[in-house]
Amino acid sequence: MNINLNIKRFKTLINIVHLMFFLNILFFLPSCNKQKNNKLAQNYYKMALVELQDQRDLNNYSYKKALEYVNLALNLNTTPEYLALKATLLLELADENVALEFFDAALINTKDNKLKCEILNNKACLQAQIGMLSKNENLINSSILIWQDLTKNKDYLTPEVALYNISKVNAYNNNYINAKQNLEHAIKLAPNYLDAHYYLALINYNLSDFNAAKREIDSVLFLYPEHKNALQLKSLIQKI
Repeated sequence: MNINLNIKRFKTLINIVHLMFFLNILFFLPSCNKQKNNKLAQNYYKMALVELQDQRDLNNYSYKKALEYVNLALNLNTTPEYLALKATLLLELADENVALEFFDAALINTKDNKLKCEILNNKACLQAQIGMLSKNENLINSSILIWQDLTKNKDYLTPEVALYNISKVNAYNNNYINAKQNLEHAIKLAPNYLDAHYYLALINYNLSDFNAAKREIDSVLFLYPEHKNALQLKSLIQKI
């Protein structure tokens, strides 16, 4: 299952630390030290994000290095952003159960509704993945409910992603009709959503609607002409 992790989006949600100037002299030094630690924690967090931009990532090196930095940040200051990033990294490194704990901790600690929505989406992705691997329908259904709520939540800025994720679960359950409906809804919200166009092509292919599959493949290749999987699927369709 391809999971939309939105790691880079955390970068835009870094909170600005507000300096406090009118401090009682007795509390000046401890407050100063805490401020310094917060700033250092932010630096470690930013270094973790920089690691994630490394496209080479041999043997998950960038994820492991980013995890080291975010752990250093958490040792200095516990924020929802740091917890959510750690959970996402643990998910990428296949430590699912621990990742779930950190997603829950991030949700408890955040008051930012937009960030909470992003964390919920990632948590739902993780639950669905665990549910599919363990054949746990409760976890899968819980994920679907989270995504359905997100599609109605004004603080969630990308409802098309939730619809796309629901469609993946639909397809897992061989419910291709519902998968198609959710993908079409996602594309209506975000016409240039490349992954949704490609996955809809696959769904149409599985439904033997080859003309519809070809239309979606053409949309994918219009947006990204070098899309290898789309080119392969187009070749298969042309042979039918």
